[in-house]
Amino acid sequence: MWVAPWRKADGRLGKPTGRTRAAAEASRNRHIADEAADAKLGSLADGFHAGTTLAELGRWWLDHVAVHRVRVTTWSTYDKQLRLVGTRLGNVPVRKLRADQVATMVSELAKSGSPSRARNVRALLAQVLDEAVNLGLADDNVAKKVRSPRVPRVQRRTLSPGEVSQLLAACDERHSAAVALCFVQGWR
Repeated sequence: MWVAPWRKADGRLGKPTGRTRAAAEASRNRHIADEAADAKLGSLADGFHAGTTLAELGRWWLDHVAVHRVRVTTWSTYDKQLRLVGTRLGNVPVRKLRADQVATMVSELAKSGSPSRARNVRALLAQVLDEAVNLGLADDNVAKKVRSPRVPRVQRRTLSPGEVSQLLAACDERHSAAVALCFVQGWR
């Protein structure tokens, strides 16, 4: 068993180990890199820290950023979408979030529900992670590296002239003029 000691920023001695000298040194180098990243995030305001999770950031973003930018109904939609993200990726620290995790989540949403909802959730996550980059919680926005799912175009069915005549015949006099106007104008 090999030990690769190093001095931590607080003066304590770190002793990462490995089966080989190279493994112990690689472990030490990972610890040093993690401590440097933690030090970079150490002076964050609003209670952020190196282990801030995606769920914590999403809640903060909703309460401090989105609330001033969007209408109440849009805020409610964002809240629902971030809860959906939270069930899948909420416990992941923002700085450790990877593009493949986001891609898997978007793919699962597209398969289980609608591709347009998956597209909207990915776009919202990109907004939240943009704020994480601005705050120094993440180096880059991994959601922007993930492509949105393709939303298939839906061919809408229109009524034939015969079906319009049947509908007008079924309407009473009071509503037939309004229904006829809708069809003449191309309304749905």
